[in-house]
Amino acid sequence: MVRNVEITTNEIFDLDATDLKFKDKLFKLPDIDIKSLKYCFQCTTCTASCPISNAFDLMPHQIMQMISLSLINKVINCNAIWLCLTCYICQERCPQNVKITDIFFGLKNIATSHGLYPKSIKLFTAAIYENGRAIEVTDFQEEEREDLGLPEVSPFDKNAIKKIFNKIGIMKLFKSNDKGD
Repeated sequence: MVRNVEITTNEIFDLDATDLKFKDKLFKLPDIDIKSLKYCFQCTTCTASCPISNAFDLMPHQIMQMISLSLINKVINCNAIWLCLTCYICQERCPQNVKITDIFFGLKNIATSHGLYPKSIKLFTAAIYENGRAIEVTDFQEEEREDLGLPEVSPFDKNAIKKIFNKIGIMKLFKSNDKGD
């Protein structure tokens, strides 16, 4: 099912909503080639290539334009950065070699630093923190593995994962920025 997305050509943006240092924040993120964005000429190949763009509230080419316009609030509040499959098709097909998927990773980092992330991310992270993995292996699954001749899922040190999470401060971030949907 294709969702109709209303594109308004005359939308007026509030200049107070711009953050002229937004691109600088992206430039400072490691492994994000934001410099490639300057070559984007809005051909929409990224949007046409995206297998799930119909689920996005903003299309990839619109996000690239909004970054150029420093519209941080619109960009970090959109669902597209979280729904992105990271399949890299947009990036591979871009005629200007804009690193779209990589830029989306950077946008997720900035959104998270503002306390904006889907509730599912918080729940997923909490499960890994508590259990050491996202989904606990059940007795039934262990029996199935045994029937298939697969080895038992080896136990591991859950404290090591907690130590890593505590060192990077992810759980503290979630507690201090409890704005996730």
